[in-house]
Amino acid sequence: MGTATIEKMSREDALRQRDALLEQSGATLDELRERAEDYLLTAEEATLLRRIEGLTWLLGE
Repeated sequence: MGTATIEKMSREDALRQRDALLEQSGATLDELRERAEDYLLTAEEATLLRRIEGLTWLLGE
């Protein structure tokens, strides 16, 4: 069984991190999601999308 990592961050930190990951991906969140639906993401892009979606969920958006 894996272990969980708990990371404490402010809302501003989460927004900053999400924005930086989107910039790193070179795409918008909608573009990444559309490409994911068509199975067109690289492994790195899929990892970025999971992290971005997790941050988006934590932000309540």
